[in-house]
Amino acid sequence: MVSFDSVEKENHGNDVHHEAELLENGRETKIQMKQRLSLFNGCTIIVGVIVGSGIFVSPRGVIEQTGSAFLSLIIWMFCGIFSLFGALCYAELGTTIPKSGGDYTYIHEAFGKVPAFIFLWMALIIVNPSSIAIMALTFSTYTLQPFYPDCTVPQIPTILLSAFMIITLTFINCYNVKWSTKTQDISSVTKIAALLLIVFAGVYHFFMNENHFNWESLNAGHNFNVVSLSLAFYQGVFSFSGYNYLNFVTEEIKNPNKNLPRSIYLSIPVVTVIYLLVNMAYFVALTPQEVLLSPAVAVTFANRVMGLLSPIMPFFVAISCIGSVNGIILTSSRMFFAGARDGQLPELLAMIHVKLLTPIPSLIALCLLSLVNIFVSELRDLINYLSFAETSVVFMSVAALLKLRICEPNLPRPIKFNLLVPITFIMICLFVLITPFVRSPVELVAAAVIICSGVPVYLAFVHVQDKPTFLYKPWIILLKMADNGEDGVDNKSIDKHNWGAADLEKVTDYEEDKDEVGTGNVDHLKVQEQEVVSLRAEDISFLMKACELSRAYAEKILIDARGQLKVALRNFVSS
Repeated sequence: MVSFDSVEKENHGNDVHHEAELLENGRETKIQMKQRLSLFNGCTIIVGVIVGSGIFVSPRGVIEQTGSAFLSLIIWMFCGIFSLFGALCYAELGTTIPKSGGDYTYIHEAFGKVPAFIFLWMALIIVNPSSIAIMALTFSTYTLQPFYPDCTVPQIPTILLSAFMIITLTFINCYNVKWSTKTQDISSVTKIAALLLIVFAGVYHFFMNENHFNWESLNAGHNFNVVSLSLAFYQGVFSFSGYNYLNFVTEEIKNPNKNLPRSIYLSIPVVTVIYLLVNMAYFVALTPQEVLLSPAVAVTFANRVMGLLSPIMPFFVAISCIGSVNGIILTSSRMFFAGARDGQLPELLAMIHVKLLTPIPSLIALCLLSLVNIFVSELRDLINYLSFAETSVVFMSVAALLKLRICEPNLPRPIKFNLLVPITFIMICLFVLITPFVRSPVELVAAAVIICSGVPVYLAFVHVQDKPTFLYKPWIILLKMADNGEDGVDNKSIDKHNWGAADLEKVTDYEEDKDEVGTGNVDHLKVQEQEVVSLRAEDISFLMKACELSRAYAEKILIDARGQLKVALRNFVSS
């Protein structure tokens, strides 16, 4: 990865600088992701991630528990209010801790490394790649279905088209953030237009045809008991999941103190109102029983109400899936980046392309994990067991807000809501966490196993001080693959920058002693600082030279890839 620069960490109390500095012609050039996301981009990211295929395909989880259309609409309204409370908490968190990474960053700041890594492990290894894979498969199914009108879409074309979609969107996010936001804008506007089309069709059907939208039909078959309503709320609240995704890209938002909360204030009410109106439109043309039995409610509704326009509904479902996948890729890749920047993941994932200013290694890692989920169906099934885990993450993030309020009351807070907002949200979160016990304790056990699996990984690869060198400098392997001692960079120069345990110990000692300058030896600290600065300066200088030769290295890899890979493997084993 010779055309990338890693992001340096320098802690000064609570002040963290997430920038890389290159020395070029005697001047310092800062390499960092630019603030390119506007208020409109923020709104489309939130709306695009929240509004997936569910509202088109099968919003039956709520009505299955309530039994009546009227109660289901009430539940949808309360789910929207609950999500707004959570979004307000995230608005305060995002402006108080203006860093990318979202939940990971907030949990890390408030509770430390271990809880943060467990969330990182769960979200980035399983939850987000599985979500991307499921959305991609839904996209492929609805795109290919018109070509297979009389049978089920074959598995191989579905998988291939899903993989093509993920790779294409990953390339767009790697190449240009503006391309990604434009894709998000177009898909979000398209899916909102599709939902409004459903609403207008429902209104037309209400006035022009016989409909089911009357009190007797709406209230028929209601199942009014605490357990059923709890499970209905549990189902509905996850249709609003995604309101926190904009916080993953806080550092890339223009004027985040204003645009982050404004995006939340605008998006959540819009989504809530649209969800209510779309469900009302469904109940105008369909009975609750028909909604329950339909494999794709929007398609069934279109076939009954929209006439010649009904074939476009699968297209809208596919566009909706594109928006959701693009939004998850854009935001979740920044968690890889933030985790690597804090030393919780390999340093390679904290690298930013020097010219494109995008975290390409993080994007590629997320792409590969998502592709694995497409080909391994058993992993896709894990997403069904993670509702408890996802809620626990939100619970921990809002708990972090409360802890920071108590432990750091003087922390600058551009936005500060009444304590009743986070307290109310946490109490409802506890209710949502307990609810699955009634439905299926097995899901909680599965979620707990997945969460706990991150502990041994943390102890083996993050907690240990003398980490394998490849976790810190993986791009060195690529340089060894591409270089034969020519073009001005020899293997001795490369090996010199392949940090060992001694160099890592110098950096670690300096970082630890730096916070104790009041009680430690100042002169000793200065010597340590000079050693570390020297190490970093040599590394930056070498990286600049490597960047200049990146094109030649790429050509060599293409010409003699097989032989050089064998050499790299031998070097890796011998080291």
